[in-house]
Amino acid sequence: MMIKAVISTLILYFGLTSITIVHSATANEWQCNSYARDAVEQNKKNEAAACGFTGLRWNNDKKGQKQWCLTVSSATTKKETAARKRKLETCFKKKSSRSSRQNQLKLPAACRASSTGYTPVRQLYSWFRYERGLYMPIKNRGLIRYDFNGDGRRDYLFIEQNAKKNVRLVNCFSQKENGYKRQLTDVSFHADLDSLSSEQYAISMKNGLLQVDINTFAHNEGSCFAKGAYSYNKSKQHFEIVSSQSDCSPVSDPETGEAYPIYPPKLPKMKK
Repeated sequence: MMIKAVISTLILYFGLTSITIVHSATANEWQCNSYARDAVEQNKKNEAAACGFTGLRWNNDKKGQKQWCLTVSSATTKKETAARKRKLETCFKKKSSRSSRQNQLKLPAACRASSTGYTPVRQLYSWFRYERGLYMPIKNRGLIRYDFNGDGRRDYLFIEQNAKKNVRLVNCFSQKENGYKRQLTDVSFHADLDSLSSEQYAISMKNGLLQVDINTFAHNEGSCFAKGAYSYNKSKQHFEIVSSQSDCSPVSDPETGEAYPIYPPKLPKMKK
């Protein structure tokens, strides 16, 4: 009886040990898959922003990142992820700075704000959906050059930002006397909201129409979008909306199942 009890105890002990090892290996596998995915995503941001970071820490080798992770402690992998995050933040702040030559736009003097502290820029550093990063509100290198008023000369459409991170969209139209006339639109927003409530603009040209897309996100409420297409009325000298669409994806209350009341952003009139 004693021998059987000892054998049963050994079987139980080694069985539990095996289960513990399997659980530990599974946890490591899951953690390292997550680490490798994050490492590759961070490097893609490095490449997209042309930050120039290189070396073993920066690559898109997901399999290699995972294999390395399996050989070190979780504390070490957390330090690596945090180190990449700090490097990216430093790069993004520099790239989005108003004083950065790469981020500034070359415009006629008449298109620039004279004394308001606003500087024309290509890209911003802001939050959206809990993540902070670089984004370019106006596609095509942050500037639209298009002959809106039909005088044979291309006009300018761009954003400008001040020291308080306030952003606004500006038109600058060519004039018959070969000069340019600056005109503010009603598009204005703050470039650096918090992670719980944020919005993004995407402005581009498509088939001769100005496209304005607005996406909003609010923690525990949901997300919304609004899209508008605009044509320039030459006789009235302002943009007019020709088509629009909008919708929301609200979060449901876990107790009642009812969707939170959220509303899509209002499309701009594109004139001040």
